[in-house]
Amino acid sequence: MSRLDRYLLAKFISLYLFIILVFIAIFFIVDVVEHIDNFIDNGMSMKSIAFYYLYTLPFFIHIALPMSALLAVVFHFGLLNKRSELTAMKSAGISLYRIVAPFLLAGIVLSIISFIFEDRVVVPANQILSEFKKENMQRRRYKKQYLIKDLDINIKNESILHIDEYNTESRKGKGVGIQILADSELRERYDAKKIVWKNEQWVLYDGQSRKFSNKIEVYSTFDSLHFQWDIQPEDLEKRKVSPENMSFAQLIHFVERLSESGLETRKWKVKLWFKTAMNFTVFIVILFGIPLVSYQSRSGNFASGVGLSIFIIFIYTTALKFGETLGYGGQLSPFLSVWIPNFIFFSMGIILLLRVQK
Repeated sequence: MSRLDRYLLAKFISLYLFIILVFIAIFFIVDVVEHIDNFIDNGMSMKSIAFYYLYTLPFFIHIALPMSALLAVVFHFGLLNKRSELTAMKSAGISLYRIVAPFLLAGIVLSIISFIFEDRVVVPANQILSEFKKENMQRRRYKKQYLIKDLDINIKNESILHIDEYNTESRKGKGVGIQILADSELRERYDAKKIVWKNEQWVLYDGQSRKFSNKIEVYSTFDSLHFQWDIQPEDLEKRKVSPENMSFAQLIHFVERLSESGLETRKWKVKLWFKTAMNFTVFIVILFGIPLVSYQSRSGNFASGVGLSIFIIFIYTTALKFGETLGYGGQLSPFLSVWIPNFIFFSMGIILLLRVQK
């Protein structure tokens, strides 16, 4: 990386960070105005409010990343153009492509950082924040959930436990189904009306069993049956994380469990790929922002470039959401439904860049 690259990127990064701070301040003020009545009605202390904003901050930062990149690149290249620095660099024999190459590379790096930041910081913070809101920011205080419905548990990928209704206080459940697998084939199935944690083990009541071997089924019934599992009541009592608030790895595991259970997974596969596609926005805005500013004359202001860039990003995010809808409906595969807009806008950005005066 040349000294010129370091100079240009340093100016861009400093402007980028400053704009992120401005956006965070705006989001903070808007959120305080929106939630101040809620804070007062629930009698929240300053410590609780500080906790709320500590775990809201990662979300503010994440949504500010693409917008800040757009404004930073537009203002940065706009200033270079206005001060004739772009003209001077071109006159020195430096191609526009060479000038913008570090910024495009920075866009890819920032997109990767955006994905990692969302996955490792924003998602865990949102999970904590979701529980905090239930317990502290609802008019009716959140009560511990004793009754869990439609509980599905994978036990070391060797068996699947389903309970229609489980009471975490009495440690009893109703409507039990157990499938035991071997090499992805069903070997045993148990269905029972009740399941109870008794004497440090699980007991099934009033049920039937089916065992499969060499295409032969052995059927029997039982009044009670003791089961030894590597699973404790505490494992069932853990509050389930909403798929909307899952990390990339958690969502992959969730999709795998649904697939193993024979349930529909299309929606969550679309969500999975959307996590990757949406974070690519940072690169897209940089790719579009540079040629749009380069088209302007040195005497022009930045308003038109900013306005057009924002309009394009609005179309881009709308296309992503539209693709997501097509993915839900099955018109496109989960991957293509959210990545086709990226491919289209990437091609359009390259075309715009090629048409700029070198």
